[in-house]
Amino acid sequence: MDQSKIAGIGNIYASEILFEAGILPARPADKIDCKELKKLYKSIKNVLNKAIELRGTSDSDYRDTSGAQGGFQKVLKVYRRTGKKCGRCGTIILRETIGQRGTFYCPVCQK
Repeated sequence: MDQSKIAGIGNIYASEILFEAGILPARPADKIDCKELKKLYKSIKNVLNKAIELRGTSDSDYRDTSGAQGGFQKVLKVYRRTGKKCGRCGTIILRETIGQRGTFYCPVCQK
């Protein structure tokens, strides 16, 4: 969640990337081992490529250059899913504020 480590990834994508990588948002960057770092890198690429493919996330008023809404919000796994069941394990998705940023996560799937 610390923008000084990886900048330019907003709350939506950060939550989704960390979920895919299985990393809790509150974990300090220096506590992520090499194997997890590789998984995080892969998750960043996967999530951002999927978001580009789906033309972004129309969470509120976002539109692409053609005026169309993006479609990534239809495949969100944790973002804005507080109180709903995790699609992977069935545990309730939680929301927390970390560094003045809202983040969403599964306390079982993310360590």
